[in-house]
Order: sequence, then structure tokens, then C-alpha cells
Amino acid sequence: MGVTSIEMQVMIPKTVEVAKQQSSQAHQVNAGQQNTVQKEQELQQENTKRVHDRNNTEKIYVDEEEKEEKEKKEKEKDKKKSNTNSEKEDDDFLPNEVAGRNFDASV
Repeated sequence: MGVTSIEMQVMIPKTVEVAKQQSSQAHQVNAGQQNTVQKEQELQQENTKRVHDRNNTEKIYVDEEEKEEKEKKEKEKDKKKSNTNSEKEDDDFLPNEVAGRNFDASV
């Protein structure tokens, strides 16, 4: 099974065509893999962004609740302070059993 010169003249151009086709296929495979990897990275970044956005939203919600609780506690403290102050003032104005018992009318 030898190869004649005429067969060789036909085979050489075909090998170049086959090499071009194989190179083209290899390039398409590489491009497809790169696209797939890029899409996966974008999807992963988007998912990560969603998680961070959700955490920020939850944090804002928790911060608002904490702020409201602090405001309520401060209002309660202010009310208690004002109540104790008003009670002290009321105590000052209440009739004292000892006060007024002895009246000195000498002037």
C-alpha cells in the first residue's frame, strides 16, 4: 500500500483544509467554554449582590426597629422623670401635718 505522487498531490491540500476545520472547531469550543464561564461568573456576582442587598435591607429594617425601641425607652424615661418631678412638686404643695400647726402672729 504505497502512496503515489498523484495521490499525494490530492492529499496535501485536503490536509490543510482538515487542519483549518479542526482549528475552527477548537476555536469554537474554546469560545463556547469562555462564554459559559463568563455567564457563570456574572450569575454568581448577581447572586452575591442580591444577598448583600438583602442583608442591607434587613439591616435597615433592624436598625429602624432598634431606633424605634430606643425612642420608646427614652420617652418612657422622660415620662418617669416628669412623673417623679411632678410627684415631688405635688408633695411640696400637699398640706403637711406639722406645717401651720404653730402660728406665730406676733409682729
